[in-house]
Amino acid sequence: MYRIFICVIFLSLFSVNEINSQTPCSLSGASVYLDYSSTPALMNASVNGMSLYDYAWNNGSSGANQTIIYSGWCVTITDLITGCDTTICENCMPDSTAFCPCPMIYMPVCGCDGIMYSNSCLAICAGVGWSPAISNGLPGGWLPCTSNPTSCFVEISASGSTTFCEGDSIQLQPNIYDVNGTYTWSNGANYHEIWVFNSGDYILTYVNDTGCVAHDTMNIQVIPKPSLTANTIPNPANICLGDTLIIELTSGLVNYYWNTGNPLHQDQNVIELLPNNDFIYVCEVIDSNQCSNKIEVEVYVDTCVTSIQSSMISDINIFPNPTTNVLNLNFPSDINDLKISLLTIDGKFIFISENVSNKFMINFSEFSQGSYILKIEGEKVNFFKKIIYQ
Repeated sequence: MYRIFICVIFLSLFSVNEINSQTPCSLSGASVYLDYSSTPALMNASVNGMSLYDYAWNNGSSGANQTIIYSGWCVTITDLITGCDTTICENCMPDSTAFCPCPMIYMPVCGCDGIMYSNSCLAICAGVGWSPAISNGLPGGWLPCTSNPTSCFVEISASGSTTFCEGDSIQLQPNIYDVNGTYTWSNGANYHEIWVFNSGDYILTYVNDTGCVAHDTMNIQVIPKPSLTANTIPNPANICLGDTLIIELTSGLVNYYWNTGNPLHQDQNVIELLPNNDFIYVCEVIDSNQCSNKIEVEVYVDTCVTSIQSSMISDINIFPNPTTNVLNLNFPSDINDLKISLLTIDGKFIFISENVSNKFMINFSEFSQGSYILKIEGEKVNFFKKIIYQ
């Protein structure tokens, strides 16, 4: 009798498994409803039963809860124990009896029921999916709305961050590739994917071979390059061999990368040079947004009769620099009758003294702290030097 009982159980299990493997079964008691108690609102799939279930949505998501799919949706619910399943599809969002106060804003949208609503809130409260209404090209005019005959969905993805610097670009493309469908972008392109260089809203309209229409929008923000200008002293930058050149760039940027080869120039917006030949000085700057810009300064050097040679400049002693009060200038005995000028960094003269020889002092106590340009002119010398008053 004990052996007979085991056989009966074995035969019963075999019969159930055989039925499940050969006879498809449908899962009953499944439904989808809107839950406005959460933020954002969710679509909830549920089943009246105690079991384990798998949820597969048409946008690739899984789980019982799903953010709202506006342009038609499908979900397949499978009982993981029995293998029974069911698929629920709708052209519009599931209905909701929730109370939705909406703002009085006119930003028309097309519901998937073919009705134009004044804004998306009204469409959601009506329990329908929506997509942005399309202008007919006239002020305040819109193309008629049409209902989606079948369910479809499209979503734009980007190859990188949707906020990037001027000069960069990203690629936009939909989440599906339908050889029989059509893709129309708001910038006029009709390709599957596009490259984007400018700020704005990029709207994709997808139509499949059954006539289903779906839309998606992606906002792109392009950050302008940092503003960059260059000022030279002297200006233009045509100097004699042995003369000093000062280049001043726009201040307030994060990094300054010069091609001078001098590490002391890096991250400085004002540099002092002693060029010995024609050269193009290049500086790349980076701002707080990590956006970059580049500027070039062409310098022309001539062998002038009155130019002091580089070796003679080293004989001129200017100290201390930076200074906290008095700046001392000592000149060789063969350099005399000099004109000494002090300029602000933007080129405004604030001090001039002529017929200077041997030794000279400038009292900075009457000036504001900051950077200045010292200009020394004479028969044998003509050069500039940056002075810092602390």
